[in-house]
Amino acid sequence: MAGYMVWAIVAVFLVAVCLDVAARISASGDRGYRPPVDTTDYNARLRTPSQIKRDKLRRQVEMEEDDLRRREEDLRRKREEDRRREEDRRREEDRRREEERRRD
Repeated sequence: MAGYMVWAIVAVFLVAVCLDVAARISASGDRGYRPPVDTTDYNARLRTPSQIKRDKLRRQVEMEEDDLRRREEDLRRKREEDRRREEDRRREEDRRREEERRRD
């Protein structure tokens, strides 16, 4: 008899928990599934999905172009540094040769 009482108490507790969860869900104002909104754009709700996709693609292209510009700038700087090093190396070699000629 005591076993049935334990099971009854557990069942009542589970029903109370389920009712509490259901009440919290309905009180939260959630009306079912809604697709996620693009939170990066505050104006996303005022635009059509095709406009959102187009803008995302535009931003992606802009980011890729910026990345390409940065890479080109880095390559240009590297080439400039390499050219300067080569010029410095040549000057140093020329200076050494001149010193050797003067010594002889």
